[in-house]
Amino acid sequence: MFDTTNDRDFDVLEVLTYPEGLDENGVPISVVVHPLCGAQAHASCADLVSGATGVRMPLNVVRTAIADTEYFALGGVLVPPKGQAPESFMALLKN
Repeated sequence: MFDTTNDRDFDVLEVLTYPEGLDENGVPISVVVHPLCGAQAHASCADLVSGATGVRMPLNVVRTAIADTEYFALGGVLVPPKGQAPESFMALLKN
């Protein structure tokens, strides 16, 4: 469960996997995007919202996405209030 700790809604939430791992500098060799919600996913982020600011990620999608990769990232974009820039985040994790 993610909590944005503010009143912004998610626009995009995705898992990014690195099937070929990272190079000697820690840079991904290749990237595969697994949309969880948003325009490219099967669900809108509004459909996955739990409470005021949380998004419950479908466990089966995440497990399938990260099954054969050592490193992955969770990333997302938050819808900004009018007149402000969107906020985004990414967290690199080791499986």
